[in-house]
Amino acid sequence: MQWLVSERLADKNTDVSSYSNNCNDGVAVDHSAFKSIDHVLIRVADAKPLMELFSNTLGLPISWPLQTHAVATYGWITLGNTNLEFWASLNNEDLPGADVLPLFHGLALEPDDLAGSLEILNQRGISCKIPKPYITRTSVGRDVINFTNSVVLDVSSSMICIFFCEWGTEGTIFPWKEKITTTERKQKQQRQLLECAGGKLGITGLVEVEMLTTRLEEATERWLAITGQTQLPISLSSGVRLTLVAGDENRITSIVIGVRSFPVACQILSEEGLLGEFRDGEASLSRAVCSGLHFRFRQA
Repeated sequence: MQWLVSERLADKNTDVSSYSNNCNDGVAVDHSAFKSIDHVLIRVADAKPLMELFSNTLGLPISWPLQTHAVATYGWITLGNTNLEFWASLNNEDLPGADVLPLFHGLALEPDDLAGSLEILNQRGISCKIPKPYITRTSVGRDVINFTNSVVLDVSSSMICIFFCEWGTEGTIFPWKEKITTTERKQKQQRQLLECAGGKLGITGLVEVEMLTTRLEEATERWLAITGQTQLPISLSSGVRLTLVAGDENRITSIVIGVRSFPVACQILSEEGLLGEFRDGEASLSRAVCSGLHFRFRQA
């Protein structure tokens, strides 16, 4: 969760290794270091309006009810193949400035096995932060691990946090029943999306993440190494693409969500007063209703 992620680069003892452009030389790169995108981390000033927009107005399932923790108010909306986490921190000092909010701040990568994933990236020349577990105590006084995070330093910055998130099964902070596995949770969330027919827009899931980078060639090489690919396009998981665009800063600019019928989705957005702009067969959610964030919709 974000109260672990926000201190990701603050540890002055962290050794950020230099990246070799030849990190793939001699390495059998044949599979991804992670399974899927567990959730997209979205930093906002107020989480409640966006939770209500996606749940009440667009009719999507809530996978983690809105709640206030000691350091933030947050909640999750499921898209079936991933979740949107709206995170309103009480302290945004880890960001380059308060004016950057709202911000698509990060991607939580689901590892098959965290230790194995870190070893894979180490072999491929990609630096990660030492894993840090978030531990709480049960009602009977037993300490349990809720989740363990490890930031992928070589593709992270002050405005982007790419991190592994390995969930425990006995945590006390999350709303899923004890002993549920990540796979079982994801299956449940996919069923929830199917049962509500993807909400009013007929949403099918996340299909693309667009990311600006100041060093396009270097970022491309690193993401190819992380995903275990040898050529473009970069696939983050089944049906989800990463598009890297050269720019003057490092940040996620938008996410693209698939819909079953693009014309129907556009009509509903227009009728609800939520339609933003059209671009190359895509429509966006009006930025006036989502704090300025860029959510795009495309035919699945």
